[in-house]
Amino acid sequence: MSRKSSQPKSGEVDLQRAGLACVDAAQEAMDSAAEKPNRAAHLVRREMKRLRALVQLAPKPRPDWMGQVASSAGSIHRELGELRDGCVVAATLEKVRARHPRRWKELLPVRAPAEVLGSGKSATACAVARGRLEELRTLIASAGRKFGSDAELGEALARSYRKARRARAIVPTAIDQEAVHAWRKAMYRLCFQLQLAAPLLTREASKIEPGLAPLAKKLGRCGDLAMARERLAEREMAGVKALTRAKLLEWLGTRRQKNAHEILAATAEYFERRPRDFAKWCLRRKP
Repeated sequence: MSRKSSQPKSGEVDLQRAGLACVDAAQEAMDSAAEKPNRAAHLVRREMKRLRALVQLAPKPRPDWMGQVASSAGSIHRELGELRDGCVVAATLEKVRARHPRRWKELLPVRAPAEVLGSGKSATACAVARGRLEELRTLIASAGRKFGSDAELGEALARSYRKARRARAIVPTAIDQEAVHAWRKAMYRLCFQLQLAAPLLTREASKIEPGLAPLAKKLGRCGDLAMARERLAEREMAGVKALTRAKLLEWLGTRRQKNAHEILAATAEYFERRPRDFAKWCLRRKP
């Protein structure tokens, strides 16, 4: 009696193996948490976003373990959020000082407020995340193998493309933090999924992710500017005059808007297709 093969066919993505790779990369990042907790938090959060994007590639109805994976990855992502945000605020101040030393002379001796940086919380947050990552790996490793076929991948790519396209369409009329953040999430998810499905893409479609990923990263920095502005606006900055602080917040807001408009123009060519047409164009074997 012939056994059903547990190996993926050509035209399929091994979702379990890809999920384990995300967790392994996150655990490797945690090894540097003692020396560079903020950097470790950033890398772990990135892998958790990749993992959640991976779950969206799975065919429906999805098995229960995939829902648990998405929930656990989201929990780890949130747990390290404050630590990563503190890193962004500190880096933003450093860049402002470095690029415009004369304009922001008063900021030279200033550091981000300790409560913004999440001081004293990094060790606890990293310890919790480390334990949850081990649980997450066990969950994925013990689950049944799941492959994504052409048709299923086509549907998933169409959904992600549709979300990114719609989120982009909202930004010109509502260029606020919430709109930019929604577009940012949708762009990252689409890029991660295109990367995971790379072996199944046509030659033309394989050029999308390398072109779109830098723009998604730039959009991420745009969101970081908005977050840094919001966090700094909530607290006083010791040693900084009120007028200088007000000008800094205005500059951060203006810079964010300028960057967002530039990204809107640069991404126009990537979102001209309809979602289903995009999915069919992407895959070698049409779903």
